Amino acid sequence: MIFEDMNPKKVELIKSYLENKKALIVDNKKTTRTTLKKIFTNFGIKVQHIFVADNNSDACEIINDLKIDIVFAGYEVQGQKGIDILKTHMNVFPNRQNSIFTLISGPNSVASSCLVLDTEADDYIAEPFTAKSLSESFLKTVERKMERSPFLNFYHAIKEAIFLNNLDRAKTILEPLKQKLDNLDEVFYLDARINQEEGNIEEALKLFEQSLEVNHAHYLSLQALATEYSDLKMWKKAYDHTAKILKHYPINPDNLPELIRLSIANHQYEDLIKYAEFFRSLEVQSPSIKTNIAASLVICSKFFLRTGDRQKGIKTLLEAVKCSSGKLSIIENIIMTFIEYKEVKLGFDVLRQFESLHGDNPLYQSLEIQIDYCNQDINSVLKKGIPLAESGAASIQVFEAVILSSIKAQRKTNSIIHLIDKAVAKYPDSSKHFQSMYKE
Repeated sequence: MIFEDMNPKKVELIKSYLENKKALIVDNKKTTRTTLKKIFTNFGIKVQHIFVADNNSDACEIINDLKIDIVFAGYEVQGQKGIDILKTHMNVFPNRQNSIFTLISGPNSVASSCLVLDTEADDYIAEPFTAKSLSESFLKTVERKMERSPFLNFYHAIKEAIFLNNLDRAKTILEPLKQKLDNLDEVFYLDARINQEEGNIEEALKLFEQSLEVNHAHYLSLQALATEYSDLKMWKKAYDHTAKILKHYPINPDNLPELIRLSIANHQYEDLIKYAEFFRSLEVQSPSIKTNIAASLVICSKFFLRTGDRQKGIKTLLEAVKCSSGKLSIIENIIMTFIEYKEVKLGFDVLRQFESLHGDNPLYQSLEIQIDYCNQDINSVLKKGIPLAESGAASIQVFEAVILSSIKAQRKTNSIIHLIDKAVAKYPDSSKHFQSMYKE
């Protein structure tokens, strides 16, 4: 029992704090719901004040109608993200001092821990968990909420005013805090947030930086600076602050596309490999982020190949294949890179992996033809390429390969000119190029 070794007076205070609060469990799992109900009653919450929902829509309705104080939401409930309920909870309780929102995490507990940093969620509980671990986690959150100090009262009141866009009230509450020397990192941060909401971005940036001078790892200031500098296209500063975040805090998988973009903008290609390794460690992987990782690895590989690290470049390209999910546009980029750097055999081996998936696709066939052309297999180029050219589905590279192979095979002049006419009709901007390829 969680209260066995606790001072009885403290237990009484905790139960008194919770006895009139209402709790909502948003989760599909019966065992989770049963366990949480038991824990809530052990903590003094009345049975009639404990509610259950198995989807976000019902949960939001219950929160609005019953003014639910405590919400435990599954990370994903019937295909919807539990964190999406938080906005409704904040609308009901914009002052977060006496309300609790906890995520019940799935396998990606890293993502949940980041959501606690990035949002007003109070805690996350990672599966698998026990009744004891749930109770201990809930107790810590309750004890934190029960803490009272003048600063915390002001802090929550200011955040509430900012949330409600009552910026004059926020400034009024903040003013006396600015005269003191305590909690200056938070004071500067709150002042920055007010300026940010007022559109005074330059002043906000200065104040966020001042917050970091007091506390170099102040997460919300680091995050705000990274976002603002990115919006201002000040890529170096955005990257520097992002790097500081990653030094002190876990990576949020949902932020990987932005992290990749910043690393590429700052030519920090080694980062892309680290992001790929991190992504592979996740038990649940977003398909869209996976292909984003693959595309970034192709860019990374080109950097290595261009700078002479051939082995690393090839290895990175092969990693990109694993992350590609068979997306043909990414496979095309990979194959063309192999061809460009004279690794045609590897390109052929990669392409063959996706024959059953894309074999009938003209783009796949175009890649086949280009590999055949690199291998000087004129017969295969003509056999596969002429039908593609006649259908109008050939790329510029395929037209080039078919025309040059036709010349080498000494096909009839009319046939070659016909192909050139087809190419010019499809790609008029390249007409001079195609017409220069053959002289009668």
